[in-house]
Amino acid sequence: MPIDPVIPLLEEIRLAEEEVQRQSARNAISYSPRRDELIAIMLGRIASFYDDLYKVVPTSSIGAGALLGLVWRWLPSHYARYEQHLTRIANRLQAGQRSIDDLVWLRALAAALDDDPCRNDNLRVVLHAAIQGASRPLLIFRCAILDPESKAPGLDELSRGRHFWPAPFNRPSQF
Repeated sequence: MPIDPVIPLLEEIRLAEEEVQRQSARNAISYSPRRDELIAIMLGRIASFYDDLYKVVPTSSIGAGALLGLVWRWLPSHYARYEQHLTRIANRLQAGQRSIDDLVWLRALAAALDDDPCRNDNLRVVLHAAIQGASRPLLIFRCAILDPESKAPGLDELSRGRHFWPAPFNRPSQF
């Protein structure tokens, strides 16, 4: 199964942001115009990563939980009381546990954010993508794995069938 496209993208964002913080701290200690240019280039890369993130829909509950990790950080201050609940939902989704209660709560939060006067479109896009990823159906493929070394009956043998009649019936036995 391919990895959820959100996971590597968030990892790239995390690494790029850490590098920007590291370079900014070095630049604060001793200023360098070259480092300033490098920071500007990295900020452009981070912006392009976020643009890609707004277009990607998670394919699993793990990716949806990772997106919810961003959502709780971006919530407006008057929604601060929901951060802990959102974090618990994100942790459950990243553990692969999906609950209808969580999905209902996330949809109610999305509706509340849609009506909020302090609209943050990026927050809404990421939250709707997380809801879409969390509500995807699970597909479980099951099949019998046959050992290629074992002697399985051939098609001819299966089509003829086996004779299990005992001898008193006067039928030939294949044993």
